[in-house]
Amino acid sequence: ILESDRTLFQEQALLHASITGYWRGTLHLVDMSGSELLTSATMGRVKNIDGGDDFYVIEAFPLQHSAQLQEDGQARAEDRDLLRELLDVVPEGIYFKDLQSRYFRHSVFLMKKFGVGESRQLMGKTDFDFYSIEHASASIQAEQQIIQSGEPMLNHEEMETFPDGSQCWVSTSKFPLRNRTGQTVGVFGISRDITSLKKAEQDSGRVSGPCRSRHRDR
Repeated sequence: ILESDRTLFQEQALLHASITGYWRGTLHLVDMSGSELLTSATMGRVKNIDGGDDFYVIEAFPLQHSAQLQEDGQARAEDRDLLRELLDVVPEGIYFKDLQSRYFRHSVFLMKKFGVGESRQLMGKTDFDFYSIEHASASIQAEQQIIQSGEPMLNHEEMETFPDGSQCWVSTSKFPLRNRTGQTVGVFGISRDITSLKKAEQDSGRVSGPCRSRHRDR
């Protein structure tokens, strides 16, 4: 794998395949003669029937070299950079989940909210690992409905509750996540803290303070 694509392979392709069982995209490879090839690559996870670690199989087919392909590859790289910048700096919970509602991409803000220090600590986890059972059940049920119906959930105000008893209000929008062929492969969403707005609407102080970072040993 070309050096410039190794981060993509490790942070996206391998992680995605470990969670969903597959990954498809483009990779720049170097053949035995040292020539660079732009390939259409597919990677699948294969279960080890002997009980050992699963392994991965990659198939890669060379694409025709052309200015258009190079431009497309550059455009995709720019898109990845823009998404990474968005997830790094936006102070809201942004997340991408697979068909089983397991996290595979997320914003830095969401990591801090859950009190995890590394991205891998969130990979493959579900809301049951971070929220109360009641909230996690409702959240995942809504996501499965989105996957089945293909219809988004927009600006849904909900109280998030946590195992330590803390709570906060968010406005949540979730959408079906589709691949290039239009097949639904998961959900993605964004949750914006509205605790201060809800607090202003109520006479009592029953609404908690803004969502805070949580520090749990996991």
